[in-house]
Amino acid sequence: MSKTLDLKEIVLIGGGHAHVLLIKKWGMKPLSGVRVKLISPQVKTPYSGMLPGLVAGHYQPDDIYIDLRLLCQWAGVHFIQDEVKAINQGLKSVSLAVGSELPYDLLSIDIGSTPDHSTPGVEEFAVPVKPIAEFYQYWQQKSSLMQEEEQAQEIAVVGGGAGAVEIILAIAHFLETNTTLAGKNRYKLLYRNDNLLPEYSDAVIEKVTHAFKQFNIECYPSFPVTKVEKNILHSAGHDKESFDLLFWCTQASAAKWLADSGLNCNEDGFVRINDYLQLIDDPDVFAAGDIAHMDMNPRPKAGVYAVRQGPYLYENLKRRVLGKNLLRYKPQRHFMSLLALGEHRAVGMRYPFPAFSGKWVWHWKDRIDRSFMAQFKKLP
Repeated sequence: MSKTLDLKEIVLIGGGHAHVLLIKKWGMKPLSGVRVKLISPQVKTPYSGMLPGLVAGHYQPDDIYIDLRLLCQWAGVHFIQDEVKAINQGLKSVSLAVGSELPYDLLSIDIGSTPDHSTPGVEEFAVPVKPIAEFYQYWQQKSSLMQEEEQAQEIAVVGGGAGAVEIILAIAHFLETNTTLAGKNRYKLLYRNDNLLPEYSDAVIEKVTHAFKQFNIECYPSFPVTKVEKNILHSAGHDKESFDLLFWCTQASAAKWLADSGLNCNEDGFVRINDYLQLIDDPDVFAAGDIAHMDMNPRPKAGVYAVRQGPYLYENLKRRVLGKNLLRYKPQRHFMSLLALGEHRAVGMRYPFPAFSGKWVWHWKDRIDRSFMAQFKKLP
């Protein structure tokens, strides 16, 4: 009985990149007297870096999905397929959709983010790019139909960041190479800022613009969408644009239930954490990936940070159990960013190099992505 009482419970919410790396490390080197549980509504979690390649037809679904149940079984982690509705920090428990309460000693949150759906009409007429599983299921159905259709389509993507750029290029590449409507479809990218890719160099934007011209992708800068109606986008300047298919890839949004649970969040609803990946006011709750906001070192929402946080999260959870000093996570100031350009080409940026591009960059990106996935598919 005493052993049961002494057993420490670590609960992980979400199958994000940091958590899958944590679980892999836990399987290699677990801590005695600790039980780890992962809660996720999906059994398989996608690697977001390979989504454009999946849409473009370069990958198959199995190439980009990690089987959480299989990974947990291998690592000795208890997998719970469910959705968390609330966190009760006072009682140290999480409320599940099935109605039960799950206690924890330490908690970690890595649920990612979704595009902001607050614009009127988005829920009814647009398809968000995240969650990826739902988006890809819709894309599979539509792309299959479009291979048989004879009527050209107007495909619109809302968003001016890297994700939106990669998605519209991937969509255009697939439809222009796999349907009889090549050269007839219209592709529109609409974004609120004056400039595309505000966080990238002019040299990268030039390469992306060249790729847009190859696929006849039209850009609509300074087009803040205020309302979506069936087949019509409205902007603040009273402009209108038509569409047949609309994909939503705007700035990241946080799950509302986190703030509703009383967690300390910033004005956008993202969980505020310190340099040790702990909530700033609760040392027993950790967070990583897009859902976390580092108070002292804020960074843009990018998967590279979640991947780098994984080993620190693993180490600090163990150290918290053992009462040891935690490791400080310091995000890198510069990181390499690689953008897929639809076909087997990509463009990259890494300080001090403003841009490098070509087929070799795509193959380089492909090797990096496949290497990341291999560690979860070839379990020792």
